[in-house]
Amino acid sequence: MAMSSNGYIPPHDLDAERAAIGACLVSIESAKEVTRILSEQDFYKLAHQNLFGAIQKVLEDRGEIDWIAIRNEWASRDGWDKSKCNNYLHQMDAWRFASSGADYYAYLVRQERLKRDAIAQMRTAAKRGLSDTEDIEDVLEDTTKILNELARSGVQNCEVPSVRDLIPEANERLEKRARGELDTVTSGLHLIDERFGGIEPGDFVIIRADYSVGKTALMSNIMLHHAVRRGEPAAVFQAEVSPHVYVIDLARTLAGVDLWRLENGQLSQQQLQKWQKARSTLEDAPLYLDHTSRISAEQIERRARGLVDQHDVSVIGVDHAQILTTEENIDRAVLKLTHISHVLKGIAQEHGVPVMLLSQETEDESGNAHAKWARALETDADVVLALRRDNQVDPEEEGNVCTRTLAIEKGKQKGTGVGQIWFHKPHLRMADDREELDNLYSLEGAGHDKGAPAEKAQSQLSDAGPSDGSGGSGDGANDGEASGDAREGEGTGRTNGGSGRDDDGEGFDVPDDEIPF
Repeated sequence: MAMSSNGYIPPHDLDAERAAIGACLVSIESAKEVTRILSEQDFYKLAHQNLFGAIQKVLEDRGEIDWIAIRNEWASRDGWDKSKCNNYLHQMDAWRFASSGADYYAYLVRQERLKRDAIAQMRTAAKRGLSDTEDIEDVLEDTTKILNELARSGVQNCEVPSVRDLIPEANERLEKRARGELDTVTSGLHLIDERFGGIEPGDFVIIRADYSVGKTALMSNIMLHHAVRRGEPAAVFQAEVSPHVYVIDLARTLAGVDLWRLENGQLSQQQLQKWQKARSTLEDAPLYLDHTSRISAEQIERRARGLVDQHDVSVIGVDHAQILTTEENIDRAVLKLTHISHVLKGIAQEHGVPVMLLSQETEDESGNAHAKWARALETDADVVLALRRDNQVDPEEEGNVCTRTLAIEKGKQKGTGVGQIWFHKPHLRMADDREELDNLYSLEGAGHDKGAPAEKAQSQLSDAGPSDGSGGSGDGANDGEASGDAREGEGTGRTNGGSGRDDDGEGFDVPDDEIPF
């Protein structure tokens, strides 16, 4: 560690210096931001000065972050051999600094530089003040002038764009939306896609609901719509259920098959063909699932960067907020959730992809829905979707096919809205109307079972008896939603009668001549 001639170590922050340089190596936008704020001389460590100077030179000459060019330029400045430069660069890459904090890292480095300069000037002033040949008024005047210049230099690089600079970009965005060229994420639901205009790149979206209402199903439907129908890459981070259970849920949403039939082998030939087609469709879909127990917001941040860079993921889902952890030492729930919200918002803004976060709705001591500590999540949200049951229906008496109220409670410049959607709980499907549940979610080329599959399945299930092992009649009626699933109980597809009938007692006859979503 370098010391001054009188034995003290000047202020510096090597971690911040590495972070600022590391952010430059992650993305060209971060490099432009950091080079706008800092100069070589702002760094304390000589190697960092030369490396940053190499980054500036390559960025100026090539307009890109080229590691080979940076290595060669750095080696020529520092007198290091290229292998040593390579090792240091790869070490920085392994640290995986977040480019979303580039301006903050640069700020920390700049603050340490100002401290060193201020201390140096005060030491000079003290030395001159102790001299018998110096006029104290001259010393004070010179010192004041220099310190004022330092104070101004601390903000001189903090440029704020004018409205004039922002108007062309804003106008281009409006024109793209008018032409339908803005890369919004659609959900397949009218309220979100048509009335709200879809979910825009960089939006941080929170989907909030109580237990067993269907928030996981809603996000899964959006992900399947995006990855299967549109063929665009999507990623889900979830640790609430095992990965094979989650994948089975996705497949049975595509196939239109309830869980009881799957687990008990009570599939008709038509349903079996649809199930096989659903599996094949999922295998080809650009959908990525990260199942890490006790995953932290910071881990999601690092892995999201890799998913975007390697697979061009264009939407990210997180299930759900209340089971996320953080690498920061935060005890209070409100502060923890606020920190998680900041991190996920940073992911959306850094990569320009929507991030959807599920949040458990709760009640506070006064009985008000959604406690204050949970609202900490929504401070950073661009969009808040609330999913609720029909207040007039007892959850215990609710049928397999029911309605949900979908409310856009926060939409920033887009406003809010309320609509009704239909939810098929055994199949985890959501649609704008009842007819769509039967007709939209089917699989192309699954083939028809000429032997009346609905009646065949009903006969099989009647012989098998109820799925809850209670010895019930198995007459196909909806006695209730017997669900012991660990996932909210929001759509396990386990019905006491298990007949595959809807809440009107009618069997489902699902066409199979089109692809779902």
